[in-house]
Amino acid sequence: MNGEKREFGIGDILIIGPMDEHCVVNRTNKDYLYLAFKYNYDSKDIYWK
Repeated sequence: MNGEKREFGIGDILIIGPMDEHCVVNRTNKDYLYLAFKYNYDSKDIYWK
C-alpha cells in the first residue's frame, strides 16, 4: 500500500485511508478474492470505476 509491499492471508482485512493507493497481485494459480474498506474519503479522493 502506497509503495509498501505487504502479504495478506486468509481472514486478513485491508483498510484504506484517505488518498491511500493499493494494488493486489495474485502469485498463485487459484482465484483470489479480497475486500478492501476505504474510510473518511471525500470528493477529491481517488476512486475506482
